[in-house]
Amino acid sequence: MKQAKKFFEMFIIAGIYIGLSAILYACQQQNSTSVTIPRAEVERLIMKSVDLFNTGDLRTVHGVYAPDFIRHEQEYADPRIGVGLFKDHVKQLREHFSEFSLTVYDLIIENDTAVLHWIVKLKPKPTEEDSLPMKPHTVRGVTISRIENGQIAEQWVYYDSYSIVKQLGYGQSKMEQSAQ
Repeated sequence: MKQAKKFFEMFIIAGIYIGLSAILYACQQQNSTSVTIPRAEVERLIMKSVDLFNTGDLRTVHGVYAPDFIRHEQEYADPRIGVGLFKDHVKQLREHFSEFSLTVYDLIIENDTAVLHWIVKLKPKPTEEDSLPMKPHTVRGVTISRIENGQIAEQWVYYDSYSIVKQLGYGQSKMEQSAQ
């Protein structure tokens, strides 16, 4: 069982890296005529973004994100446009989770594009309806950021939503069901 789980985890990680490589290759081909932004500047912006999520300090949003920032997320059909909607998103995360910690697992930078592989550890705040203590959860994801004029102009965010459902006790894989 442990070997199967380890194999499955390695399979997922390999898939993420293959996907990231394809994205970076496409970005490199697309941006071959664009101005190269210094790697240190892109890394600074991405790390400020990580700090923003970890601290909830919304004062730094305007220095990091463009006013017409566009955020594509897997659970929304249409992108969210504007730094105001993004600030609301960060506020909601901080309000709904008593613990929230975003950790950089890997950061790949190519020209004006950064691919951030992250892990979030979070613990929902209990509500009046909750009779049991809330357990912490871990979620892995990838954020692709496009930098323009010294700010993050656009992001695409993907994460392992199935792991959330599974950690909440609502889903099991076929492999896990057959092992029981």
